[in-house]
Amino acid sequence: IKLGQLLSMRSDVFPPELCTALSRLQEQAQGFSPKIARDIIEKELGGKIESFFDKFEEKPCAAASIAQVHRARLKKEKTWVAIKVRRPEVDRIFSQDMSVIRRLFRFLTRFAIMPYMRWGDMLWELEQIFAEELDYRYEIYNQMRLRRSLTRHNIYVPKVFQRYCTGQILVMEFINAVSMTDYLNLLKEDPLRVDNWLKENKIDSESVGKRLMFSYLRQVLEDNLFHADLHPGNIFLLRENRIALLDFGSVGSSEGDMLRKYKLFLE
Repeated sequence: IKLGQLLSMRSDVFPPELCTALSRLQEQAQGFSPKIARDIIEKELGGKIESFFDKFEEKPCAAASIAQVHRARLKKEKTWVAIKVRRPEVDRIFSQDMSVIRRLFRFLTRFAIMPYMRWGDMLWELEQIFAEELDYRYEIYNQMRLRRSLTRHNIYVPKVFQRYCTGQILVMEFINAVSMTDYLNLLKEDPLRVDNWLKENKIDSESVGKRLMFSYLRQVLEDNLFHADLHPGNIFLLRENRIALLDFGSVGSSEGDMLRKYKLFLE
């Protein structure tokens, strides 16, 4: 799934139809048993769920390639949160999948198939993505850093409740918002309904697009700290042209020389 998501962003190489098909992997992951999720949470926190949350929704509100999300309310803070729970045995599954991908990439490299794709670099990138995304301590740190820097951009990043987080679960503020994926899909199916929703929530799509683009340029060129997995499933729309970002498993910075060249190209 991660490889498909990565390839879906290469519209410079693949036909639009293929990129569109691969992009659906960003929203079609299946969840796992709520009982397993509950057991993981209790094991990681060292106690019953009722000791930490006065409300816990068994049905996941979202699922991704590595985790699923449950909505709950913290007992002490009286705050609704999203609990991101890592899939069981994902380490073993990752190891098996990567062995297949390595063989595939070696074959492509050996016979010089589409060498401009730089298969070796893509393999390295996949391995780095998994090393970071499989341990939520990376994401917790990334999210806290970007929450500080993106405040200046007027981009919202949910608060992390660090005392309840571990390497396998991440507890953060729950936000009521609409994902960019849902927005784009409905725009194709029912543009009139989308137009009414935009008016009702005081959202101007052009202003949102500009704010998102300017923020990303600032992340890359000014802060040198940027969200490195900014597909539509990680962008959320709030009322009055506000934007929230989620999923900070991949955050990047550029080397000084590359950053100078990139700024030169933009001038």
